[in-house]
Amino acid sequence: MNSLSLIVYGVLLRVEAEEPEFDSLIHQLREDFRFFESPFLATPDAQLEIRPSTGKHAKMPAVFKTKMCRVHGWSLPRLCDYGDAQIFATDARPGRRFIVGSENLELAYEITFQLILSVLGESLDQLGFHRVHALGGRFQGKSAIFLLPQGGGKSALAWQLLKHSDFFIASDESPLLRRGELFPFPMRGALAPAVAAALTVSVPTRKFPRKIYPTKVLFEIPATKVMGSAKLNYVFIGVKSSASARIEPTTRARVYFELFKSLVVGIGLAQMGEHLLRLNRIPALLKVAFSRHREAWQVSQASQTFCLHYGDNALENEKIILDFFQNFRT
Repeated sequence: MNSLSLIVYGVLLRVEAEEPEFDSLIHQLREDFRFFESPFLATPDAQLEIRPSTGKHAKMPAVFKTKMCRVHGWSLPRLCDYGDAQIFATDARPGRRFIVGSENLELAYEITFQLILSVLGESLDQLGFHRVHALGGRFQGKSAIFLLPQGGGKSALAWQLLKHSDFFIASDESPLLRRGELFPFPMRGALAPAVAAALTVSVPTRKFPRKIYPTKVLFEIPATKVMGSAKLNYVFIGVKSSASARIEPTTRARVYFELFKSLVVGIGLAQMGEHLLRLNRIPALLKVAFSRHREAWQVSQASQTFCLHYGDNALENEKIILDFFQNFRT
């Protein structure tokens, strides 16, 4: 049996597969989550098993469908049908148990990867650690998040900044916020193939084909370039501009509105509504929504807020950010 155990800020998760054909899948997940790998966990909060099939189950009512799958079951047990793959979820005290069933290795990897993020995100929410769809990092002792839209170039900007010795990353996609503090949640960076080629990415990479979204190129983030937790100093909201890149102050209300979308609602985050939206979870979801809202409000009020007007020129975007951190004084 091949397995992977993770501890992420107190959340314990285990992934395992008996069949040798899934060894490569476990290896890829180990690369993705290597910052959180831990020795064997006897009693994980969630356990994921990867098999060729989820087996036979009692018939469950069709509840709703997403872009990726059809969902059966109001709470747990629940079956999510992705076509060439299924995920069967049950409540197995003390945690939850998921069976990922598929003979399509690419699809099995994609939905297992997303499932891990969904399960971790749900558990971390309950502990007060909230993911935000942003690039997060620290430069010259000051930590910041960049709220760029989907496809806005967060990973490309991260790759450019990682070249500088004074920059350390929290995440290129979903850093964590807790009581105004920025916590690292690093995985592999993800670039469009054309962007990866244009930026001449020099670290190990591999392709990540996806079912309904374009293929990405994943690149390795060195452990030495991951920041520790730190008080959040700056929040930048990104606006695409045809003019030259620039940074200017913006209102706290504007930043709060962007945080509401990227943190409270979680637009752009891998939340997997097919697992998160369960009838018996409504009270807990309301509590999480309130906690996320409080975090968004506190961050918008306690941090210095700016608007980053960025363009298609990655080098120009990089330069304006470097100039800001080198020259701006509070």
